[in-house]
Amino acid sequence: MRSPSERHQADRTRKHRQSLRAQRAGDGRPRLQTRLIGGAVAVVTACAGLFVATPAAFADTVYEITGEWEEGTPAVAASGDVVTGVWRVNINDDAAAPSNDPVDNVTFSVTLENGVFGELPDACLADGVDPVSVISEDGATLTCNLGTRDQGTAVVVQTPIEVYGPTGSQLTASGTIAGQTVDLDPIDIENPFGMDIRWDTGTPHFLYGGGYFEMDLQWTLSKDKGSESGPQTVTYDLTIASAQGSAIEIAPQQCAPFTAGAADGHPWSGGNHPADRLTSFVDSCEIVQTGPNTFRLTLTGIDYEPTNPPTLDSAGNRLPTDEVALASGSIWIRVLTDAAGSVQLTSSAPTYTSPTGATAQDDPANNTESKAWTTPGLYSSGWARGHTGSGGTTWDNTYRMAAGTEVAQYMHTLYQLHSGR
Repeated sequence: MRSPSERHQADRTRKHRQSLRAQRAGDGRPRLQTRLIGGAVAVVTACAGLFVATPAAFADTVYEITGEWEEGTPAVAASGDVVTGVWRVNINDDAAAPSNDPVDNVTFSVTLENGVFGELPDACLADGVDPVSVISEDGATLTCNLGTRDQGTAVVVQTPIEVYGPTGSQLTASGTIAGQTVDLDPIDIENPFGMDIRWDTGTPHFLYGGGYFEMDLQWTLSKDKGSESGPQTVTYDLTIASAQGSAIEIAPQQCAPFTAGAADGHPWSGGNHPADRLTSFVDSCEIVQTGPNTFRLTLTGIDYEPTNPPTLDSAGNRLPTDEVALASGSIWIRVLTDAAGSVQLTSSAPTYTSPTGATAQDDPANNTESKAWTTPGLYSSGWARGHTGSGGTTWDNTYRMAAGTEVAQYMHTLYQLHSGR
């Protein structure tokens, strides 16, 4: 058996061990601290893992445009010439590693001075895109939507351009995409000086006045497209003769704006007509008779820079694209006869001189015009020129139509006098 002193010592040792166990257990704080630290590590690790796993943001599209004239393009051109611009549009991104993502509605524009676009290039889309590809009303701006293109690719577009500007000006072209612009080298414009008066085919109209037939003959004055201005006064010597030998005199209307009827190759210069068939009259038009069959026509005050020159004649036919119709008009004559007949006009072909001293020869190939008339009768048959919107009369040899054109014939058996038949 233990002595009292041994039992007391054992008692003290047991209490000390219990105290140590209690101290180790404590209130749980050391273990909570460990869990908090572990939790913090876990949170940090989870956040880091989330950051790594997040997909990269889409890269911004970066555009680049370059341009040049087609190889062999001259440094000097004339109005009416066609030159071609070549544009290269690059579609990239700003990421270190290219993504090659598709980009919708890749659109660039080209703006011209002293030139016009004729039609949209094949690469420029007009359906299923926004904005649609289009050429401005004045022909000087092209908006070209290339549709959907992948980043990391390039597109080459060719744009034919018609030169249209006065001598001494330049054709310029600027391509733009997303604020990036490239300018092509300017092309100098030099146009030859050219002018011409055209007669050819007049209206079908004539009037019978008892002892005479009265009729009009049309003229149109033009310059070459882009040509410098010509003289402000031009004079033509005319010969007007009747095959029947009838006397001819100037009618009261003398020289006046062309306002009624259809005449191939001649736009109107007065009356209520579509703008694309209207040109100007001159400030002064004077015709004087210098002999039994000779006359002198003087035109003064010519507008060489019309704002909206006509593109069609009074019959709706296309006017020559290499000319600008500056003015038109009618001269009026009377043929003193009661019989059927015809007249033939022939105009001189003068040499024009510009203010700078340049000269141009009038074209004599279009300096004649004829008109025939008939008297009242019981039978009339011929081609109905109005069916095709053509000028001239049934009785002159000026009716020309392309193969395949539908024409019409008329026949009358009533007593009549029809100015067009």
